[in-house]
Amino acid sequence: MRITHFIFLLCAFWPGAVSAEAFAGRAGCMDAAAKAEARHGIPRKLLQAITLVETGRTENGQFIAWPWTTNIDANGRYFESKNDVARFVRRRLHAGETSIDIGCFQINTKWHGDNFDSIDEMLDPAAGAEYAAKFLLDLKKEFGDWETAATKYHSRTPVHARRYGKKLAAIQDSLLKEPNEDEDHSISLPRRTLVAVNSVNTGGVTLSIFSDAAPLFEQRQRQSIIQGRATP
Repeated sequence: MRITHFIFLLCAFWPGAVSAEAFAGRAGCMDAAAKAEARHGIPRKLLQAITLVETGRTENGQFIAWPWTTNIDANGRYFESKNDVARFVRRRLHAGETSIDIGCFQINTKWHGDNFDSIDEMLDPAAGAEYAAKFLLDLKKEFGDWETAATKYHSRTPVHARRYGKKLAAIQDSLLKEPNEDEDHSISLPRRTLVAVNSVNTGGVTLSIFSDAAPLFEQRQRQSIIQGRATP
């Protein structure tokens, strides 16, 4: 098992042991992303890089994508299991919160939840990867190239899209250099992505860190999940 020596801007350390379900979650986002890439003709490792940027965390010295992740107003949290994160999301929705980024691809409950039957489906790595892949394809059609499409996945504001694109390119490049047979689903990050330990958001992953970043699938406003019922 490889040991990474780098800390990326978007990850925070999660101390302690994890359950069997949590351990199994380590590969969920990356496996789902790889299958969606192949299914939709998306450039190799691009969707995998997106899930790492969106939900990346360090665990036992490795940088991995974590499916049980949320973000509310730039405050990210990791959870040990799907049940834990689902309970948290439902509790916050019941309390009146409407906009929560959840799962491998940080899909927003307010803007595109009507494309899912439930919170559980939104949290499912395969369902999230399929939806994220289709959105990325739509962006490719709109902007004409994969690089621009990937930056717009995060934000249509140019300065934020450029920042996101640099991080995404660095991670995709690292992934492409990893041996295909490796099944650790973790990477050694390039030195240019390093930040000081004390600048990492130790309260959780730093997701959607730009305050005016447009939510994913902003053209689709949803009601069903917020109201607690499935889409017809």
